[in-house]
Amino acid sequence: KADLDKSDKPEFDNRGCTDKNGNCKAWFPRETHPETVVDPGTGALIMKKREAWINNITHAVTYLMHGNTDVTSLLSGTAIKSVIAYVADYITKTPLKTHVMFQSIQQVFERNVELLGSQKSTKEKAR
Repeated sequence: KADLDKSDKPEFDNRGCTDKNGNCKAWFPRETHPETVVDPGTGALIMKKREAWINNITHAVTYLMHGNTDVTSLLSGTAIKSVIAYVADYITKTPLKTHVMFQSIQQVFERNVELLGSQKSTKEKAR
């Protein structure tokens, strides 16, 4: 984590990113580096990063994928295992059955009718 004064933070509402102490859960802002280098002490690859508030991107991958990408170097076994576990969980999840999906939608509509007509406060209805 990089320590910045409040005056260095961008002027936008980031309540979704911060924890109860006001620290960003995604570890922003991050250190910036003008060029990609190898750390001589650890041998770690330090990727070029010019913007403290944006994830690393690779322009070629963004162009080829036609969308935003988040690029990182996977040099440790733990990082690689984490990515493999995430992808495996994502591609093997069982799809939701159509009748279950429609039943869920119906229940949402039924609850909203009950809530909107109730005498509860707006805050309680939103909850």
